[in-house]
Amino acid sequence: MREIQDVAEAHGFSGEYLAEEMGWRTSEEPSPYEPWGYTAIEKAKYTARAIVMHRGLGIWAGIGSSGIEPFVRVVRHLGIVLDGARPEVLDVRIETDAADVSSYGFVLPDGDRMLALWTNGVALEEDPGTPSTLTFSGSSATGAVGIDPLEGFQQELVAGRSGSDLVIRDLLVKDYPIFVRLEG
Repeated sequence: MREIQDVAEAHGFSGEYLAEEMGWRTSEEPSPYEPWGYTAIEKAKYTARAIVMHRGLGIWAGIGSSGIEPFVRVVRHLGIVLDGARPEVLDVRIETDAADVSSYGFVLPDGDRMLALWTNGVALEEDPGTPSTLTFSGSSATGAVGIDPLEGFQQELVAGRSGSDLVIRDLLVKDYPIFVRLEG
């Protein structure tokens, strides 16, 4: 996506980008042209990844409609979590045993920072998560909240200071985006 943006802008494009037709078929919505299928949970997880990745790149995310849960729930929750969020590079170190972690930073309208992260392998029906440590270098945040858009909850995270860094230990990184919102 970055290459496409770079080429377009080098040729004078200054508009907005939109990714469309992001869809993962389930048995409830088959297509003869897309014979593969995903479970409803996998569909929700892959959709959440695609939305967050594109928003993290400053690209609007257009999705196909579907009334299947938990797809509807995760899209609704992401709409709330990402409302007004703009992409921003965050100075964060992620220590984990997970093989492939994707992450995107955001700044919110009130100035708070937020990190989305997930393991970027095959989505599973049930993922226990991989314990990880996040270190936000030079962060002045006074606290952190974890947000789970698939399950629809948020909770305060245990965060500590190490000099000028904010450290969050034992955060379970899943195979779908979870968010860490830095407050203060």
